[in-house]
Amino acid sequence: PALCAFVKGKPVVLFRKGAYQTKEMRAQLISEDDFKEDMRLEAKTEEKDEIKVARLEPSGDISFIMEKKST
Repeated sequence: PALCAFVKGKPVVLFRKGAYQTKEMRAQLISEDDFKEDMRLEAKTEEKDEIKVARLEPSGDISFIMEKKST
């Protein structure tokens, strides 16, 4: 399992609890504009407060975990 994680890589958190993780974004060469574009296209939202966490996956895709909507 450890070798597999080394070969495949690990997800990198880019956004958490309403805040960009700027150190990680810079390290991965992802701008806020790139992030916002993916947020619109993949998460179907322009509102950062709807995103709980966003991760750069080893595949290069950004995955978004949405906040639960209160009803």
